[in-house]
Amino acid sequence: MSTLSIKLKINGKEKTFVATEIKGRMLRKAMEFQKLKDLQDGDFDTEMLDNMVSFVCEVFGNKFTIDDVYDGLPIENVLPEVMRCINTVIERFTSKMDSLPNGQPVNQ
Repeated sequence: MSTLSIKLKINGKEKTFVATEIKGRMLRKAMEFQKLKDLQDGDFDTEMLDNMVSFVCEVFGNKFTIDDVYDGLPIENVLPEVMRCINTVIERFTSKMDSLPNGQPVNQ
């Protein structure tokens, strides 16, 4: 399983943040955001973008702020980075589900 990281430029210096443990609540939020694929261009607004960026901050344990994301990424990377984080959260969940026999938890 790959490590989820993000590079942000903060105070003129590039910093790398790593999500060491992603909580289960993040899966629920990521699934909500994944619905955005079906939205029309006019349905996407600043509030939705702020919520998505806030999600990224939360995935990384709030080690940086929403402003750090907006100011620390070039404009063309904001949405791709946010979507990468959302997709990684969902992929981690589905990769574990695939390893369960018949979708049932294995007794440990």
